[in-house]
Amino acid sequence: MSVQDEEGASAYYYAGTQRVPLFPDPHVFAVRFDRDTCRAPAAGAQARAARMPAAAVLAGAAPLAFLPRDGLGVYRTGSAAACVERLHRLDGVAQAFQACRHGRGGGDSLVPTARLLAKFRVEPGIEKILHTLELLGLRILEPLRYAAPNGFLLGCAPGVNGLGALAAANALVEEGIVLFAEPDLVQARHLHSAGGAAGTAADPMQAPRLAREWHLHACRVPQAWRDNRGSPAIRIALFDDGVDAGHPEFAGEVATGQPKVAARYDFADGSADASPKSYADRHGTACAGVAGAAGIAVAGVAPGCRLVLARTPGFLAVSEEARMFEWAVDAGADVLGCAWGPAAGTPCPLPTATRLAIRYCLQHGRGGKGTPIFWAAGNGAEALDGDGYAANPDVMAIGACSERGLAASYGSYGARLFACAPSSGSADEHAILTADRAWPAGYGLRAGVQNGPGTRNDVNDMYEKSAVLEGDGDTDAHREGASGESVSGEGPSQEGSRAKGESGKGERGGGGNEAGARRAGPESGGAYTDCFGGTSAAVPLAAGIAALMLSANPALGAADVRSLLRQSAERIGGPDAYDAAGHSERFGYGRLDAEAAVRAARSAPVAAADAPTIAGPEAWTRTDPPPRFHINPGPHRYYVVEVAADPRLFDATGHLGARTSGNFYGSWSDQPFQVDPTYRLPATVWAQLRNAPRLWYRVGASARPDDYVDYTVSTTDDMAAMAPSIEIRAGIGAPPRTGERRRTITELMRLVATGDGKPDIEGPLLWDPLLGSPAFRIDPGRAQAYAVELSNDPAGFAGLAAVASAPGVSAPGVPAPGVPAAGVPALGDPAGDQAVPNPAKGAPEQPPGRGYFSSGWLTPAAAREDGAQVGFEAYIVPLAAWDALLGAARLYYRMTVRDDPQPGAGQVYAMDLTSDAPGLLARGEAFPGRADDAAWLQPLEGQPQLQPAPSPAPAQSHQAPGQPQ
Repeated sequence: MSVQDEEGASAYYYAGTQRVPLFPDPHVFAVRFDRDTCRAPAAGAQARAARMPAAAVLAGAAPLAFLPRDGLGVYRTGSAAACVERLHRLDGVAQAFQACRHGRGGGDSLVPTARLLAKFRVEPGIEKILHTLELLGLRILEPLRYAAPNGFLLGCAPGVNGLGALAAANALVEEGIVLFAEPDLVQARHLHSAGGAAGTAADPMQAPRLAREWHLHACRVPQAWRDNRGSPAIRIALFDDGVDAGHPEFAGEVATGQPKVAARYDFADGSADASPKSYADRHGTACAGVAGAAGIAVAGVAPGCRLVLARTPGFLAVSEEARMFEWAVDAGADVLGCAWGPAAGTPCPLPTATRLAIRYCLQHGRGGKGTPIFWAAGNGAEALDGDGYAANPDVMAIGACSERGLAASYGSYGARLFACAPSSGSADEHAILTADRAWPAGYGLRAGVQNGPGTRNDVNDMYEKSAVLEGDGDTDAHREGASGESVSGEGPSQEGSRAKGESGKGERGGGGNEAGARRAGPESGGAYTDCFGGTSAAVPLAAGIAALMLSANPALGAADVRSLLRQSAERIGGPDAYDAAGHSERFGYGRLDAEAAVRAARSAPVAAADAPTIAGPEAWTRTDPPPRFHINPGPHRYYVVEVAADPRLFDATGHLGARTSGNFYGSWSDQPFQVDPTYRLPATVWAQLRNAPRLWYRVGASARPDDYVDYTVSTTDDMAAMAPSIEIRAGIGAPPRTGERRRTITELMRLVATGDGKPDIEGPLLWDPLLGSPAFRIDPGRAQAYAVELSNDPAGFAGLAAVASAPGVSAPGVPAPGVPAAGVPALGDPAGDQAVPNPAKGAPEQPPGRGYFSSGWLTPAAAREDGAQVGFEAYIVPLAAWDALLGAARLYYRMTVRDDPQPGAGQVYAMDLTSDAPGLLARGEAFPGRADDAAWLQPLEGQPQLQPAPSPAPAQSHQAPGQPQ
């Protein structure tokens, strides 16, 4: 890169071997305050004196996000540099720095953290590596399974300017001891949309609105259903914002009686509750509907398949982004869809860690067959080459084509575009009909026609009455009543900035919705939308087709799916649009054809279709946790795993007497048959086997859970030498073998402050209530359980102190589980995870006090057997509860712990709100989006406002993520 390319850059880092300049963001900055000054205690002269200067600096800034892992508040203002300079002069400011970005004139804001990701070379030797880590003040936080061996997430001292990890990563690269080292930057996630009773397994051909789902007919999905409608054994994973798992299309069961949603996880707070938690969380529900709606009112492409849902933070660190792909493999994902990416207009390289994690899916997903990954090409109307995510050759970039078979004007294009799928087009073409969150949280319906059977707005009316309307009409019924623009947009928020592939009013190629384009009357109170679009809608459609293919032939690998989709795509747009290789820069290899793809999958030749498969890492280090294996039991459901230091030990007939605990392990010896798609070697077994230089492994599958019926193995005894194996390496900081002297990294752990061990909760000093609840950072210290409390009345906590004297109270200020007290739900009470009247008397000037208490004692990740998928502890208040708390200019919060050396209620902290916004859901108003959303989300002239009561908020679940249901 030339010096001219870096002119104006404030820093740089290496993406692989490419030097990437970073430019200061003139408008965005990040700040973290000390616990005992600016954000501590909520009352008292000292606290007020500390808060006032900081509050004055933030007064003119708009909150964008709070990053719980780092305790950083991210703000937008006129001059970020001026705010940072003022913050540096204040006491109690731990960090304050400008964000950066890839482009000199624009691009996403990037927030540096105190972490970096690196994969070390073996050649320099352990002593050289350890010495370098010591010099740089780095400590190893955790190994990276997708970058094994010798791949680690590293931590360093945060530093006031936030660039410590950036400098350390550069030093490691320039020292030549790593294969890669990159900062763990936090970047906004951009979604790419343009613009009743619980259900059960349904016949998609009888979906009441199937005739209006023109996108399914365009891809010949109903014809593909003649072969199959999706197998419950196939799981479609979606990385998106929150999905309403209680929606009729997702709340029921599949044909086998299993829940439609097989696994879910929230990477924003580390819980197994992936439901919507902000006002902007509507994109994921719509995507899930396109891929797999059950057919209650509308049908997804693969209605018989199950869903794996990951809720992604609006601002995502590279380490968290990569971990999501690893989690999807563990959760048994067969197909993966990503309808997000970087902002349009500025080149964005793909982080090496994310690239390796994607490759991990292709190598280890589905028991080694590989998990095909579909990515939204984007809605920037620009060349795809600048988007490192969608242009990655390991994924399939999906573009959009319209109802008329034209390339969407907003779609990205280029040689890396794989294929296209139907989505929104011009103003007089239809967008996509799919599941939605109930109004006002959802996208809603397009206006301009009357409501009633057979018309455009009848779907939600049908949903509200829990009745199925008779008659679908003919296949052209969806062409009636088109009006308005089909591309919708969302503004940036805490939990979701504009989706990749999502265009909004004023964005190039997007077009945007015109004011009043969607109806906000009683008929919009349902849970379906007909204005979803962009490449965000094309991706779940493509993922659904791949799921139908795997349902027809589970033995297909990821490469097979890619090849068959390419061969079976329909060449739309005329022959001149395609080159000699059959590729078009606007359509890829053509519009996906579900019928042709499933037919090709059914007849594709595959080897050993009935044999189970197992996949593990190629190499592992002795210092890593036990390795995991990904299992596909073939035609059966139950399996056992065998691991041996010598492959001949698999043959019990000739080598049974040679087996010992140090050279052989069979899961059948101490565990029943397994069913989880991921198998982890027990820690005690790993301690016995890890001294071997190599371990061979195989899987055996049975038709019964209690006996070896129709038993078959992945590698037979006579072919044992051909079994897959893992090379076991010493690793960095490995314990020395007998007779060796080797240092470990233990001493490095104390080079970086890890906290004082005291329980603590942290939120932003200033927050925009319209963003929904921030993800509070939780430090449980040595406590075994904690609870979270919020109030908009500072006297509310004093009122709880009186409740503490009631029988059964186990910690100051918090009722014990199962013991209700005046106006306060007991912890563990099903009604406890929602806002309730506070028993304390508020000040006369304040609105009536409201309080929130988390439902049940929450167990910290460190105390759970399953651990956590994220490297931090966080808590998000359920949206309905948050909504009911609003109405004051300040909220107060604290955490209470149990089973700690000092149990009881902690310090009360305060959070200022940017506006005295009353509860939006309770008022029944439209979703409070950004300025470009506000106009077309308001009710039409003369339409009454909907007044829904807030639904009970789901309790935060901390069950093991990815466990089969």
